[in-house]
This record gives sequence, structure tokens and C-alpha cells, in this order.
Amino acid sequence: MHTKFELLASFSAGVFMLFTTNSDVLANSSEQLNSGQVHQKKLHHFILKRLDKLEHRLKIQTSQQDAWGKYAKSVEAMAERKIEMPERNADAASISRFRADKALEFANGLAKVAEATAQLQSVLTEEQRATLNQAARRLLQQDIKRKRENIRQLYKQKESKQKETLH
Repeated sequence: MHTKFELLASFSAGVFMLFTTNSDVLANSSEQLNSGQVHQKKLHHFILKRLDKLEHRLKIQTSQQDAWGKYAKSVEAMAERKIEMPERNADAASISRFRADKALEFANGLAKVAEATAQLQSVLTEEQRATLNQAARRLLQQDIKRKRENIRQLYKQKESKQKETLH
């Protein structure tokens, strides 16, 4: 049997994977920045759609609206994070500091999502909690699968580049 902490940790990990910014977005070209902004808008729309579906599946009651609203806002806030970059000519230490600050900002956002999730769970019925837990687990599994596929693609690209340089 999973504890509430394990379930919250799993959900938080899923949210983390969902919102992790792709490293190529952090490059300094305006083309990639625009691509990142388009991605961010699509992500925000996707999150709103997911929240709407989840609210419908959970059958949120009037008495649960306050907790649901806080939860939804915390998740939306993660999707609304601005894509920022260090100065174009930043040195290695500045870039490392920038990344550490962004990671801390992200961790604080996840903590807010975890707290809002716990508050939401506390007002849900047993059936609603089961639905929320199922949705969180499914999201986590989808994200793990997507990350693994991305890693496979990177290895394939690396292998093909190595083969090209050998020939």
C-alpha cells in the first residue's frame, strides 16, 4: 500500500517531468527563444485542458471548489513560468548560478503544487482520491515513457554522428 507521501512524491515527480524545460530552449538564439515561447503557450493550453478533464472526472463539488482552485492555480503557475536566459556573454559560474536559481524556483513551485495537492486530497471523497491518484500515476508513467524515448533518440543521433565521422 502506498503512503500519501509516496503518492504525492510520484505526482510531484510527474509534474516535474512535465514542466522540465528542454535544454535547447536555454540557448541564446532568437529562433529557439521563439520556439520556446510557442512551446510554453502550447504547454499552458495543454495543462488547462488536462485540468478541465480532471475536474470533470473528479466531479468537483461546490464545497471542494476552494481546494480545487488552489490546486489548479498552483499547477497553472508551473506552466506559466517565463523562459529566461542568462546574459549572452555570461561566464560558466554565472550560468551555473542561473541554473541553480531556476532549479530552486522550480522546486518552490513543486512544493506549492504538493501542498495544494494535499489540501485537495483532504476534501475529496475516497472515490475522488482514487481517481486523482490514478491520474497522477498515469501522468508519471507517460512522462517516464516520454523521457526514455527522448534518451533513446539522443543515443541514436549520437551513434549516427559517430558513424558519419568514421566514414
